[in-house]
Amino acid sequence: MTPAEATARWTQLCRSVRNSAEAHTHAQAWLPRLLAAYSEAHRHYHTFAHIADSLRHFDASRALAQNPRALEFALWLHDAIYDPRSPLNEESSAALARQFLHELGADDSLTQQVHALILATKTHTTPPLADSSLATDAALLIDIDLAILGQPPAAFDLYETQIRQEYAWATPANFAKRRSEILRHFLARPRLYTTDFFFTHLEPQARTNLTRSLQKLEAAP
Repeated sequence: MTPAEATARWTQLCRSVRNSAEAHTHAQAWLPRLLAAYSEAHRHYHTFAHIADSLRHFDASRALAQNPRALEFALWLHDAIYDPRSPLNEESSAALARQFLHELGADDSLTQQVHALILATKTHTTPPLADSSLATDAALLIDIDLAILGQPPAAFDLYETQIRQEYAWATPANFAKRRSEILRHFLARPRLYTTDFFFTHLEPQARTNLTRSLQKLEAAP
């Protein structure tokens, strides 16, 4: 996604909430802030490239979304705050999204939907939500966020390298231990992808990738 395409898409999304000169100015002021956040030096995978890929997967599965506008805002903002050492990235990103949408003039319903969706990415499991349509969107958001797991081997291996770079401060032994735990957790799930769309397209390759990655970690000295 080119900078011009990102600007146009972001502007269109924000205008769908409030089509006014003030809202346009607000949206334009926030976009450089977001792009700067996604360009932080410690990011290697959690960059705007990840957001662009997520939006591409969203476009392919948009028909499944119950609240597509909320879901798209969640995709743009879900990694706005990212510190590999922090356990509160999702909460911080959700709070930032709430602030942005409030300033944009969004109603409480949209703001709460986006906030809840971003929080759902913390565990990559669909949380219990009273709103069934929001639960559907949370499942779709999580599948989109995990789409990298089911990509061809070269793309998955690059992702693995980038994650290791983001955790460069961790010792090899500690990283291997924690990463192995995460991969085993994923592989133990009955299915990695909740929606049939992503399950059909990505599940087999994702399990192959994760198994291969786990074997490499376990074989490392």
